[in-house]
Amino acid sequence: MRAVIRLAFAAALAAGCAASQPVERPQPNAVIALLGVDPGNVVWDLGAGDPSFTSLLAEAVGRSGRVVSADPGANGTVDLLFVNGAYHRIPERSAFFRDRVLAALVPNGRVAIVEGEASAEVIAQEMREAGYEQIASHEILTRQSFQIFRADDGTGE
Repeated sequence: MRAVIRLAFAAALAAGCAASQPVERPQPNAVIALLGVDPGNVVWDLGAGDPSFTSLLAEAVGRSGRVVSADPGANGTVDLLFVNGAYHRIPERSAFFRDRVLAALVPNGRVAIVEGEASAEVIAQEMREAGYEQIASHEILTRQSFQIFRADDGTGE
């Protein structure tokens, strides 16, 4: 009887492990190419957990630009907020993106989110609630979404 219980437990554990696949590591060069970062841009790398992204972002903005990992402080200075795998950890996300990030962005500034824990639908809904419109959704990742947003100016463009 104990052997049957152990086998059932092992099977349930294996099924649970198989259902939750590890989050894939995005290919930094492919993601950076789709961000549209230009020399002189200011990029806020929220989470800044993957040094390969940070170094590629720094290369893309060049000597005249900046990549910051902490809150940039001054309003209207950020061209792109890049969130890689940290979206699900942000408390009160709609309020954060509405109150803090919108103020930090330059006109037409963008928010790029690569995320495997929160669904693409949840992210899109929360970003709409925060005052953003989706301008791109890239399908280059199999187990993560990659979406880009900008402030919704009400024109629908």
